[in-house]
Amino acid sequence: MYGWALGGSAITLPNDVGFSIGDDVKSEWTHMVLQYHYHNPSLTKGVIDNSGVRLLISKTRKPIEAGVLVIGDPEVTE
Repeated sequence: MYGWALGGSAITLPNDVGFSIGDDVKSEWTHMVLQYHYHNPSLTKGVIDNSGVRLLISKTRKPIEAGVLVIGDPEVTE
C-alpha cells in the first residue's frame, strides 16, 4: 500500500481518501503487516533514527476508496 526510500518525501492521503481494512467492511484485506527496514552498513554507534509511520484508524468509512497499482509481476520468468 505504501513505500518509501531514502531521500523520498512523506506520502499523505487526502482527508476524504482511505483504505478499507477489516471483516466488517466489503474488503478483501483483513490484516495489515508493517515492515520497517534499517540501513547502517558500517554499524556506526550512536545513530538516532527519527523516521516513523503514522496510521489513522477510524470506524467511519472515507468517501473515496484508495487503491494500489502494482507494475510488473515477480511470478513471471523468462
